[in-house]
Amino acid sequence: MQGMNTGPYGSQRERGVILVIFLLAIFLLAALVMFVINTGQQVNNRISAQNNADASAKAASVWAARTLNTVAANNVEMARYAALVPVLHTMPRTTDYSLRESVAWRNRLAEQLNTGTGNSPKALYDIVNNTLTIMLGDFDTQIQDLTTVNDLFQQVNVDEMTRYNTGGYLWRAMTALDELNQGLTDEFPSMVQVAGVEGGHANFRDESDAGITLLPLRPEIPVQRGHFDDLERPARMGMLPEDEDDPLIRRGPWDAVYGWRDRLGHWEGGTYVPGSDSGGGGGAGRDVPIGGGPGGGDGQWVGREWIPYAYRTYGPLTWLKRRVSCYVARNLDLTRYDWYHRRMTDATLALIWPDPLDPGYLDNQGYEVWYHGGCSHDGRMINRGWRRDILNPEWVTNFDEAVAIADARTPPIKETAFFVVEIKSKYAMDDAKFLTPGTWQLVDNLNGRMSVQSGWRDPRRWRAEQTADYVWRDNWEYQVFWDRSIGIDPIIIGTNDDGSPIYQPQPVYRVDHFAFAGINTGNADDLDNPYEGFDPSADDAPSPMRLRHDQVEQDDLDTRRQYLSYMAVAYRHDKPQAWAARFRGGRPSPYLFSIAQAKVFNNHSWDLWTQMWRAELEPVNSYDDWVDGMSSQMGEASDVRDADDHEAVLKYLEATRGLATPMLQH
Repeated sequence: MQGMNTGPYGSQRERGVILVIFLLAIFLLAALVMFVINTGQQVNNRISAQNNADASAKAASVWAARTLNTVAANNVEMARYAALVPVLHTMPRTTDYSLRESVAWRNRLAEQLNTGTGNSPKALYDIVNNTLTIMLGDFDTQIQDLTTVNDLFQQVNVDEMTRYNTGGYLWRAMTALDELNQGLTDEFPSMVQVAGVEGGHANFRDESDAGITLLPLRPEIPVQRGHFDDLERPARMGMLPEDEDDPLIRRGPWDAVYGWRDRLGHWEGGTYVPGSDSGGGGGAGRDVPIGGGPGGGDGQWVGREWIPYAYRTYGPLTWLKRRVSCYVARNLDLTRYDWYHRRMTDATLALIWPDPLDPGYLDNQGYEVWYHGGCSHDGRMINRGWRRDILNPEWVTNFDEAVAIADARTPPIKETAFFVVEIKSKYAMDDAKFLTPGTWQLVDNLNGRMSVQSGWRDPRRWRAEQTADYVWRDNWEYQVFWDRSIGIDPIIIGTNDDGSPIYQPQPVYRVDHFAFAGINTGNADDLDNPYEGFDPSADDAPSPMRLRHDQVEQDDLDTRRQYLSYMAVAYRHDKPQAWAARFRGGRPSPYLFSIAQAKVFNNHSWDLWTQMWRAELEPVNSYDDWVDGMSSQMGEASDVRDADDHEAVLKYLEATRGLATPMLQH
């Protein structure tokens, strides 16, 4: 052991071992740190790439859905404007007609009140005079409203909005919407592509080593420009053009969005209570212009149930006319504003669309139509034997002059009008309790109404008593089981086999007064044509854009995926921050890839009319089809941003064909 150098820390051979171990530990620790850093970067890049792919697919599909909704909104607006043309165009003339005849009737009513309506019994004629006085005040109010509206139309040139040959605003608006639709559909492929690529790039922190590819490279949508006549069914009935219509998957825009529909049905069951033929109203004197209120000389039905069996949609034309009707029912119910307006509107529309598609108030089977939220169309106006032509009113309100015209038969009498006051009572006129409180009521609670009859109606021939100059009274009765508004309670006299009660019919007594209002000797007016010079078959006629249902249907999932699904591939360089040669793992591609898929759909109505197209992400499916589509369209890659990297994308998609299904289902 002599000569060996053994110091306090061991032999010389053992010196530096700890340093080696320390350096090895430092190396391993550095490698671990680099591994953690690279792994974290890898995770962040993958999350970022997936977010970019999701954003790209969603951006493309959202742009497509918004474009389809914009086209649908433009189509709907064109139909609304087409409906508005006749509705607005006829309003100035409607206002003028209604104002002139309302002034004539109002002046005649004031004259009648000055001369009286009858004397005995006094309580009855106090009611009649009071009712007609209220009616006179209503005329004053409504004439003031009509005057205001008429003054407005004197200041506003409606022709500038509705006439085609003067470049009306409504026509220009329809043309602009048509041109906008054509531009949207022409640029649809490129704009969807740009939206998808830009949507993905907006999420990149650094675009120098990243990119987006959207499939298909040139997305298209199968649409075609229709014809002006394609607006007829949507405008009239709220339905799609006939060759597009489908009751299940294409409900039409207004029913799908607003629930614009009327229920069709018929009455079932009930008991008929026959009337008593007493007085002019119930007997031979059928020309007495009664008709307001329940019952009538022919009796009435009690306990019937209305059974709906179907529904019918309606469009903006009906909606617009009903808005006028509702306003008239609330504010102009003594006038014929709604009556004039509906007939002028329908006749004007027939100049461009002569075949009436709307079957009117009854469907083709004769069933009644229940209007949801509808208003009384003619207010206190009851018209019988309505004329097809539209008369420019010329009212003669002097009765003797009217009789002379009738005898001479020149000029022809077109209509006869009366002021009507109708009372229903529990007791007859000769009963001591007649008109006691709680036993009578004005029919339908109306403070008088107008009745206009076709032709000359000579009240001197009625089976009715004349109570004053130009005033006639008609007494008649009908049967009811009960009418608590006048104190008639039900009386049960037995039961049916099914246990339901049997009620005793009880009489209701009617006392109706008719005061002469005038005769109309006006002539039929020619319609003013807002469509003059317009050719609906011309190439430049405003026309809606239509979906090509022969190419893509709601239940054709393969075709829908082809046109209305988008797959985005987000890719970025996958270069580790440290010791790239050791941490790349021998992968053949320098990129990290993520994919996402989104779809465009409409679950409410499969058409370019209903603005309910939506977009959402969905699991990637039909992977092989996407890859094949990418391969077949590589020639168009130069039109798309980051085209230089598309080949790498394609290689990745091709390489993952076999693994795509289990990977996407994981």
